[in-house]
Amino acid sequence: MKTLPRHLWRSVVGRTLLLGGLLLGTGIATPTASAQRGGRTAPAATEGLTVTDTTIGLRLKIVSSRGADIIVIDKIHAGTRSAQMELKTGDVLTHINDQPVNSLEQASQLIEAWTTNQDGALSLLLSRGKAKLKFFLYPLRETANSARPVRPPLPGSEGRTAAGRGAPAAAATQVQNAKREAVRGRRFAASQQPVTLARGDLTDPWTIPGLAPRSADRTGINVLRRVFIDPATGELAFAGVYDPAFATGPIDYSTLLHDALRSPAPSFSLEPTAASKAAGAAFVRQFDQQMQTNLSDLAAGKAWLLGIFNQLLTNPNLEADRRRFVARGVELLGASADEIPGCVRGMLGQAPAGSPEWALFWSYCYTKLGSLGGATFVRAGAANDSAGLSIALDLLGVLPTINSIRQQKQSGALSESQAQAQAEVAIWGAIFRNCGVPSQRWQSAGDRAGRSGDITAFRAVADEVNANLVRERIIEPWLNGLVLSESFLQAQHRMPALEVAPVFLDGLAPTSELARTFLAADWTLKTLGTTPELATRVPGHVTPSQFSARLEAERDVHELGDLSVRFWLVPEAVPLSAAPDGSVIAFGDARPGVRARIMSHDRCNSTAARRLAEDAMQGYAAMLTTRYADYARALPELHRLREAAKILALVRWAQARGTKLAPPFPPAPVAPLPAQFQRGFWTGNFDSSGGRTFFGLVAIGGVDFGPDAGNGWVQAGIDPALKTSAAGQLLASAGLGRAAVDAAAKGDLESARALADQSARAMTGDFDFTGHPALVGIPEASPPSPVDAVLLQGEMLAQTRQNIDLMERAQKILRQTGVGDLPRAEALEQWNRGEGNLKQLQTLATIREFPLPTRQVVQLLRNGDWNQLPKPPPVAAAPAAPPAKPRPAVDPEERARIRGEITQLRTELCRIQTQLRRFNATIQSDLDQRAEWEKVTNDAYESALKRAQEKFEEFSVDFPGDILKEKLATVTDPAERAKIERALRLVDRFKDAYTTRDFSDWASKEEFTREEIVEGIKQIMEICEVEKRIKDYLEKKWGLKRAIAFYEAADDLVTSAYDVSAEVIAWRRLKQLNRNSDDFLKATEASGRRLRELIAAIHEREIRLGLDPGSTKEPCAAP
Repeated sequence: MKTLPRHLWRSVVGRTLLLGGLLLGTGIATPTASAQRGGRTAPAATEGLTVTDTTIGLRLKIVSSRGADIIVIDKIHAGTRSAQMELKTGDVLTHINDQPVNSLEQASQLIEAWTTNQDGALSLLLSRGKAKLKFFLYPLRETANSARPVRPPLPGSEGRTAAGRGAPAAAATQVQNAKREAVRGRRFAASQQPVTLARGDLTDPWTIPGLAPRSADRTGINVLRRVFIDPATGELAFAGVYDPAFATGPIDYSTLLHDALRSPAPSFSLEPTAASKAAGAAFVRQFDQQMQTNLSDLAAGKAWLLGIFNQLLTNPNLEADRRRFVARGVELLGASADEIPGCVRGMLGQAPAGSPEWALFWSYCYTKLGSLGGATFVRAGAANDSAGLSIALDLLGVLPTINSIRQQKQSGALSESQAQAQAEVAIWGAIFRNCGVPSQRWQSAGDRAGRSGDITAFRAVADEVNANLVRERIIEPWLNGLVLSESFLQAQHRMPALEVAPVFLDGLAPTSELARTFLAADWTLKTLGTTPELATRVPGHVTPSQFSARLEAERDVHELGDLSVRFWLVPEAVPLSAAPDGSVIAFGDARPGVRARIMSHDRCNSTAARRLAEDAMQGYAAMLTTRYADYARALPELHRLREAAKILALVRWAQARGTKLAPPFPPAPVAPLPAQFQRGFWTGNFDSSGGRTFFGLVAIGGVDFGPDAGNGWVQAGIDPALKTSAAGQLLASAGLGRAAVDAAAKGDLESARALADQSARAMTGDFDFTGHPALVGIPEASPPSPVDAVLLQGEMLAQTRQNIDLMERAQKILRQTGVGDLPRAEALEQWNRGEGNLKQLQTLATIREFPLPTRQVVQLLRNGDWNQLPKPPPVAAAPAAPPAKPRPAVDPEERARIRGEITQLRTELCRIQTQLRRFNATIQSDLDQRAEWEKVTNDAYESALKRAQEKFEEFSVDFPGDILKEKLATVTDPAERAKIERALRLVDRFKDAYTTRDFSDWASKEEFTREEIVEGIKQIMEICEVEKRIKDYLEKKWGLKRAIAFYEAADDLVTSAYDVSAEVIAWRRLKQLNRNSDDFLKATEASGRRLRELIAAIHEREIRLGLDPGSTKEPCAAP
């Protein structure tokens, strides 16, 4: 095996990154962090006045009441902090900070002193009717370092609350009012508008620059099934089908054969240029230094992490990375894509506490963490929703606690500071419990705060708990496994632009279809390993770094060091069967595979890490090999490689036999491949867990069918019956092909397409043509040799499909346009051209011997030289027919009436044809899905069986035989004893199955009946307390008719317990498809009868008018 570094994977280039420290350093804003201070107005001069404005937005007024002066709220200024409270004009102000107030001057001085010093909360005691209401304003500081965090609500100490909903709601309102005012008055303009996502163009990573796109035509073949060979000359022909599940377009097998004969054992790889290798090595060193700096300098690490988030959210050139990042956030938080930037700012402390972005993040965060009450508390506070705050406290379950604290404060058992501290601890304690935080992480600090009234230490603990929650349950899952593109590395880490160049080995011609196929497959493999979005098209897809990260998490091994790994594509197996004389080759499904080898492993002293690296790389390669067909459906170039493997296997087989091969057509011209590509196939990858984050680099890169691959992958065999069966199938294919041409020439395009597909399948032996109605009465008119027959029939099928497509496009335009429209005239010309071509194909199919070689006829068809095609020999003139009797004249009125009837009949004819087209489209869609659903069913079944056997092995050795024996000792009823004894014997048989590990052998020797096994399993399951749904499942016969070796009962039990859901869905869908098929057949049978009746009635009226039957036919108008 060549030592080319075809697949390089560098993992954990950077050292361990202490994510927790970095996150705290970035200033994650926890809900106890302080808000920013708003502006304030100058105090009014109050002496001698009866009205004054205060610095908190209240206008106070002196009024007389019952012979005494009282201070009332005269006005609440809009846009001030007081406007966000539940104050009302007319409320009587009696106390400020628990001091009685008797004058406007005293009230203004107390409020101004608090505004200047902001030491503690400002409390206002008001009278509203008979109610005593207490409101709080909390200080707003300029800097976070000196500010006291915004606190949870403390209940009022006198009377009832503002809205009668309890003191906690009214008090909580004041806290949230302070936060709301902080948002209104903050000085950071950048935070006043929500950040919107940058939008950029999303390039297709699978498109190879410089290569012309493949044809999307479906008239050729893309799955090779058979090759017909003339043993004397080596001339051959390819027979296959077009499978739309692999969107490759037609594959040029003849050109591939030319290439394979020149280089039967080729290899290829996209390799970095010498300059890129040097630049890549320098970048790795630079990246390593950055990671070291991050560990030693918290500020540098903070800037690095924030830079990543900033690039992902704002750089329009990183659309693919942004979508990955945002999609993870949407999945994790449940937010919308447009809300993610705000959530990130709130998470990183870049939005002031209490701001919409701050509240947005913490609301989603607490919901994710399991505290709906905490989320409601944040949302309601930010929205100044007092009712919502009351609901939040109720959800948190702290209302009784808050009421108790209030009563103790009123009674003097608790001081103001103690009550405030205990209320705050109660709320945070409830949130933390909802989030699953162990009480030992915060309870002792809370107890101390409640006793002393000093809340400072508890708030520091709460900040740390919140930061850890965000790190462990938000940041780490968000980053873990995140794959960042080469463009991101260039933008964030100044990685130089890298280049790769194609390397052609073992005789592979640079200008060849085979080289392009290998290049596209290698590009696809490299891109596959760097594109996690492929999981939307291939469920379960992961990149190699994500695959390794899962294994690292399972084994708790993360320090892998620097790893260089090669992955490459190889031929796993190409099964083929040959006729004894080598005249026919039948191919099975080719199976390419992926191989992996660790080329170097540095900076790793752990045996466990080395073992994990080997297991991860081999496991990833094995996963790609096992699921190759799934990937090929999503990535057509992988299917092209699979088909190229068949051609290479054919050449290897022929060389081993000494058989000559002559491609049927000259090679198609192939444009030179680009000399290099601006792509390095590198990515950055996060692996985050346990408080540590690894950020590593990945670079990926070949296709090797070289001599080192050997010939063992060509799995050739002999099929003595192949030649005989193939001859009959060719005749049937020719008959079906002629029927397809006939149907298309008559305008029945749906039937024609179905017959063409059946003809192609018959040519490959994949169609049962016994008794097919289309084959009745068709004369044999095929060329003498099988090779010529396949060449001609294959090309005629392709031409039939092309002209069907042409006529269908014309028909669509005719339905959408009116008489006189230019597109309609062009569509009519296309329709007539297609009809004319099909009539020529009809004529060609009747010729028994061509005056030209068959290959020349095929070439004329390919070139569209219809006028040069062979003509049938002239037919001898038939004796003149006696003159027909003149048809009776029809008067104009009767003629008009008959014409009207013909129009009505043709309208109904078009309606039924439209109905049949819809029926046919539906059933064809169902049939296209059938193969996919059958595969889903089989995959589900195999997976269920595998899991069942694994579980059965564990289950069988742990069956509670002793419990059965104990039960047997206490039972006196003979029938019941017999059942338990039978169950005990069944346990022994299950243990035998575990010992032999061969369920089919065990089942074939087992003497128990199915009913006895069901009864025995039920008893065993009851003892083991299996889920009720499994017991219920055993009570009924499931009509899927699935059978495995160890009886349906065991199958039903184990598959229902584990992986049966996919099978149920698939079989339900197949049942619906069958029902659709039955309905389709009934509908088409009835419609067919009506069609024949209509056509007969139309012809009868045309004859009455003296017209030839069918002369009034015209394309149906749009329904």
